[in-house]
Amino acid sequence: MGNKIRFANHSDDGNCYAKIVKVNGDTRIGIYAKQQIEKYEELLFDYLYAPGERQAFLSIEKQKT
Repeated sequence: MGNKIRFANHSDDGNCYAKIVKVNGDTRIGIYAKQQIEKYEELLFDYLYAPGERQAFLSIEKQKT
């Protein structure tokens, strides 16, 4: 389930960044490389959690497993 972005993970200092762009009048979120990314290298970007959100999200994910 989901789309290809499900393969990108959080990092405070990732190799990608998210940017909101308009494409033919639609709002999209693009993921752009900060540097050269090698084949099979993990895609990482900052999810920009609000203070306290990160720990709450991780707790929910642990409950699922």
